[in-house]
Amino acid sequence: NMNMGMIFGMSFLKTVVMCILTAYIVMIINYRGDMMTALKIGAVLGGISAFPIGINYLFLKKPFSIWVLDGGYHACGVIITSVIMSVWR
Repeated sequence: NMNMGMIFGMSFLKTVVMCILTAYIVMIINYRGDMMTALKIGAVLGGISAFPIGINYLFLKKPFSIWVLDGGYHACGVIITSVIMSVWR
């Protein structure tokens, strides 16, 4: 029974934590700072974030198309974050 303000606040906080963790991994791995490495890092981290969602959706018996949308959304977000963090350095 959370209100919408709490939902958006928690979503924002979790997104900030995801960005910090992505920046940390980019800092460790992406020593060259090129775009291709950033895309690869983002794709790996995006897959790591998308597949647990797929596992949950299997047990919830949600359709595959919903997982593609939700998992793809998070994977794209992580890819974009890793590219921004790599270029920003």
